[in-house]
Amino acid sequence: MKQGKRVNDALIQAFEHQIGPERFGLWFKQSVQMAMQDDTLQVLASNKFILDWLRRSFKEDLEVATQAVLGGPVQLEFSLAAGLSQTENALAESASSPASNPKSNGKKSLQLRVYQKNGSTHSVNDTTTEKTQKSHSKRSPKSRQREHLSSPASRPGSQKQPSSSNRRSFGSLQEFVSGRSNRLALTSAEMVIERPGTLSPLFFYGPPGVGKTHLLEGIYGGLKRQNRRIKALFLSAEQFTTEFVESVRSGMPSFRRKYRSLDLLILDDLQFFRGKQATIGELYHTIDTLARQGRQVALSADSPPHYLTELGPELISRLTAGMVCSLEPPEWQTRLGIARRFAKQLELQIPEEVLEHLAHQFTTHARELAGALHRIKATARALRRPISLDLVNEALNDLFPASLPVVQADDVVASVCRIFQLTPELMQSKRRSNRIAQPRMLAMWLIRKHTNASFSEIGSLFSRRHSTAIAASKRVDEWVKGSEMLELGTSRIHINDAIERIESSFRS
Repeated sequence: MKQGKRVNDALIQAFEHQIGPERFGLWFKQSVQMAMQDDTLQVLASNKFILDWLRRSFKEDLEVATQAVLGGPVQLEFSLAAGLSQTENALAESASSPASNPKSNGKKSLQLRVYQKNGSTHSVNDTTTEKTQKSHSKRSPKSRQREHLSSPASRPGSQKQPSSSNRRSFGSLQEFVSGRSNRLALTSAEMVIERPGTLSPLFFYGPPGVGKTHLLEGIYGGLKRQNRRIKALFLSAEQFTTEFVESVRSGMPSFRRKYRSLDLLILDDLQFFRGKQATIGELYHTIDTLARQGRQVALSADSPPHYLTELGPELISRLTAGMVCSLEPPEWQTRLGIARRFAKQLELQIPEEVLEHLAHQFTTHARELAGALHRIKATARALRRPISLDLVNEALNDLFPASLPVVQADDVVASVCRIFQLTPELMQSKRRSNRIAQPRMLAMWLIRKHTNASFSEIGSLFSRRHSTAIAASKRVDEWVKGSEMLELGTSRIHINDAIERIESSFRS
């Protein structure tokens, strides 16, 4: 017996030293059993996912540790053990959630069952853990109750909302800048606030920085302002996973009572659940229960539901049964509105031409614009200069797209012709209809903007005088300020959208 215990302790110490205490605590604390039988070390796990992971990740480390302790080669055998509980499934998922993996403080609860040649067996757990459990069990119910009541977590008021200094600040739908790229999503969010439960689940998807979280915050804040007593939760997918893992350890009934009695559940970044089968199953039943009861669920992800195949067909079907809204990168007009809003929030006195310049330069998402305006404010303050185009170019030189190819006049003409479905010959012709004259003037303006060509050179390119090129440049400036609509075949296009499409072709 003593010899088996010494072998057990030596194996545990050697293996923990081999893989490190954090990995040991994560994968082998209450989640794996090992059985030593003659010259074979059996590794037992509750499901195939964990078993495959152990085989891929720790096989060589186990061989090194066992050979170091036993002084000879040892065969490893990985097997399923049906007796292990559901905890292991959740623990496996918690591997990708840093917040759910507290340090083990050196306490090892790996169980190693040693099979001796005489047929007797014994199991040895970490002695520190056993002593703690024994000493706790010896206490009377009254002493345990006194200990519970004296802990900070059990005192009345100790679990109240955090102070206002730490409380999250939620965006509102009134601050959300609407445009063609997000109008359906904003309208759906407003409908949810007006009549909660009518669009449930509501699912937003799109690339980072297009406003998904802002809309979710607007829904949460709007419903909370309408009814302070509403039972609502706003959390990320990672926070949900962490709480689920902890509840598997401590008890599922309280977790389910908490989530399935909500009036409003909001989950951000649903793609985090990929591969977390136990959490996905619990989430599906939670959403299904709330939706059937007419409660509101709102979620977001970086991809549409049918691309999130790892969430499983049941959950995807449940998501698509509600309202699915796409948010796309904002178009020029929306970016300009976003820039104005950020400038107002930062109390910046900034010329309109600077805001338009920023909206043209930063085309991906709102966070780029926010970061640019923060830097502009700091630079203007540091240099004690008013905000101008020169200051902006100086402050943001390294943020502007640096790898754009050199644009030639012919590139501009070709792009304009492609967008407006014209030929270079028509652009150089004497015809003055809007269908041809407007693209011609726009091409002159863009050549002046993106090249070093003089007005004389631009005019001669289109068989015109330099005064015509000057007049065209001024005319397009007026279009931009007045949000002019241009003819595009049988339809019309906003001047700024036309500029953006043409300039985007330079980058492709």
